[in-house]
Amino acid sequence: NNEFREFAISILAAFPLFLVFELLIGKGDFNSIIVNKSIVLRWGLYIIFALVILAFGVLSKAPQFIYFQF
Repeated sequence: NNEFREFAISILAAFPLFLVFELLIGKGDFNSIIVNKSIVLRWGLYIIFALVILAFGVLSKAPQFIYFQF
């Protein structure tokens, strides 16, 4: 099943990102860690986060409106 394979690859690719994020949060407040960095690094992280959301988001399949079945 092609959808399951894509889902599994997405989960396996996202797991290290979640692990790194969890380690950063464990060291302290994530906002204070980000605020203390340079503006170039902060915006780089913001852009990376946005690209990750776009890459792993479902953009091609629009779900059916739930009230159409009634």
